[in-house]
Amino acid sequence: IFITTGIIDFASNDDELSCIIGHEIYHNELGHINKLIRKEKTAKNWLGGFADWGLIASNIMGASFNQENEVYCDLYGADLAIKAGYDGKASARFWSRMDQENNAVEKMLSTHPFSDERLECIEEHLEGNYW
Repeated sequence: IFITTGIIDFASNDDELSCIIGHEIYHNELGHINKLIRKEKTAKNWLGGFADWGLIASNIMGASFNQENEVYCDLYGADLAIKAGYDGKASARFWSRMDQENNAVEKMLSTHPFSDERLECIEEHLEGNYW
């Protein structure tokens, strides 16, 4: 997994960082990374030099599917953080802060769900499963 220094700096504590790392681990566990690699290879085989444009179009067309994957990884990442002894509620605090930095254009074109939607999902998940 890869975590950028920007996200490390944005995380306010180890609890938030553990939720982020758990999120990325679950992308791998659920096979999202392998699917992306296969998609890129297929695009290069079919489109050759135009593969970059094909991938851009594919990512825009499949954005909602990717957003669903992101939410699943948020939930499972919080679960993993809790199992490791961290505060899974930190994920909700992280997305609350992140929500203040997004705009509508990013939401429309993003493969990641808008932060307020992620916040709502993670709060419902934690409340329903961890009291």
